[in-house]
Amino acid sequence: MADVTISSLSPIAVASGLLLPASDGTTTGRVTIANINSLITKSSLGLDNVTNDAQLKIASNLSDLNNAATARTNIGLGSVENKSSATIRGEITSSNVTTALGYTPSLIQVVQTLKTDVTAYNNNNITTDYNVMQVSITPKFATSRIMITVTVNGGCTTSASAGPDLKLFRDSTQIGGNVFIGVPYAGTVGIGNMSSTFLDTTANIANTAITYYLKVRQQVTNNYLIVNRDVNSTRTCYSSLIASEIAG
Repeated sequence: MADVTISSLSPIAVASGLLLPASDGTTTGRVTIANINSLITKSSLGLDNVTNDAQLKIASNLSDLNNAATARTNIGLGSVENKSSATIRGEITSSNVTTALGYTPSLIQVVQTLKTDVTAYNNNNITTDYNVMQVSITPKFATSRIMITVTVNGGCTTSASAGPDLKLFRDSTQIGGNVFIGVPYAGTVGIGNMSSTFLDTTANIANTAITYYLKVRQQVTNNYLIVNRDVNSTRTCYSSLIASEIAG
């Protein structure tokens, strides 16, 4: 290969490593680049759009930013706060939820007590209320109402008109009327169902537990309540007391 003198460079020539084979197919010879300092330019290297500025390094993980706050603003994160999910949940208000959903959710929480044991309230005491079931709920908002749903299965022992009465209490205050549910006589082998619902609109407290009690009182000594079983058989069932927090 004859000696070759190069007086100009292109990006392709530079990128290909100046592989200039001779026309006769030989690889011998000498390549001379004239005025090399003036020939190697940004354009000849294909770097027209590259500026001579400090560059970010991958290993630095953005710690080499000149101004992190300015960079956050430039990419639209200037007002975004770095908070944990627990902090965010604690700052959410009911109005935030309503706005996000586009409607006001009514059911906030539900708590249930399930009574599965058989109990005969045969105490022959017509002046004392005895606890059948209780359920505690802690309202999240002071404006909430509490819906109480009672389901008692069982019956009384005789068909006497003065059967036992079920009463509903909020803590120590009786609510829902003097007699919340009257217990019917279901026969000696029949299970009666006693159900009722009461909306308590006067609780008006938040973040404090409220306990609702279902109590029974005999009206005559020979007629008492049996819960979760009929009078003379072994058939059993269950009863429940449910407290639901409803948005006010």
